[in-house]
Amino acid sequence: MMERRPLGRTGIDISVLGLGAHLFPAQAGSYYPGFYGRHFLESGAPAARRTVVERAVESGINLFASDFDFEAAALGRVVREMNIRERIVLTAVVDFRLRPDEPVDWPGLEKAIDRMLTRLGTDRLDLPQIRVSNWYLKEGVLGDLVEGLERLRAKGKITAPAFYSGDDEIEVLWAGLERGWFPVVMRAFGLLNPTPASRLLPSVVRARAGFIGFVPFQKGWLFDCGREAGLPGSDTAGAGLGWVLDQAGVTGVLFGASGPDEVTENVRAVSGRSAAEARSVLDRLTRTSAYDRFLSEVRRAAPDLAFDWRGGGA
Repeated sequence: MMERRPLGRTGIDISVLGLGAHLFPAQAGSYYPGFYGRHFLESGAPAARRTVVERAVESGINLFASDFDFEAAALGRVVREMNIRERIVLTAVVDFRLRPDEPVDWPGLEKAIDRMLTRLGTDRLDLPQIRVSNWYLKEGVLGDLVEGLERLRAKGKITAPAFYSGDDEIEVLWAGLERGWFPVVMRAFGLLNPTPASRLLPSVVRARAGFIGFVPFQKGWLFDCGREAGLPGSDTAGAGLGWVLDQAGVTGVLFGASGPDEVTENVRAVSGRSAAEARSVLDRLTRTSAYDRFLSEVRRAAPDLAFDWRGGGA
């Protein structure tokens, strides 16, 4: 059975691997905005979605993620058909953002949660994902938001909130962790470009919080490097997922799968890895021209976040 870890101090145990949301796009065949300059043509027929979820459950995965309302409806339908709601942990992005110079809209926050619950077809969202911005650090704003979420937890509508931010707005995540207000944070985190998530992990550990990574393959760049290096996909996946899971403070990582075989491959890749093998794979990945192209894309979009393994830094 897959390893499970306590998600910080939430009282929730999650599998170290979780199934991401990309199998449930807004419209089958639509282009879905990605990270690192990439857009993917993603689709998923209802039957395919169910087979992926079934394989994930069989593999011991209990964490399932959805991005927005339209994807939540598709995921919720599969969960209800399989009757697995009480066996899994659901996390989803909640469409709620504060506006500068306005007080926290508590009724609006509850309505956003209720809308997601309706989409998922459940009465509880285990981990609502709330996006926060650095301006939330303004006096009283962050505390009021946390208080509003605590009210929803007391009502039984959520188990614990999870917070995330843009790559250039991690100060608010630091502040929330250091004040003990953020029980869970979520960040894009992958082997090829470990910043800025790695900068947060010491605060995660001090706060005894949970951390869930996502986009571990950098929207396919990791596999581009692996193919150019002549590595089997399982070796590349094992190194990418294993490296994230080995970092102190990391509870779990979400991955996407377009079919059930990819679920099985990722599960096997993680269970069969070793630290020495991961280091060897990393050395080969970073000698490729694909890695150079990836670094160029990161430096173009966010130069402060670029990290080059070959030089130990940006």
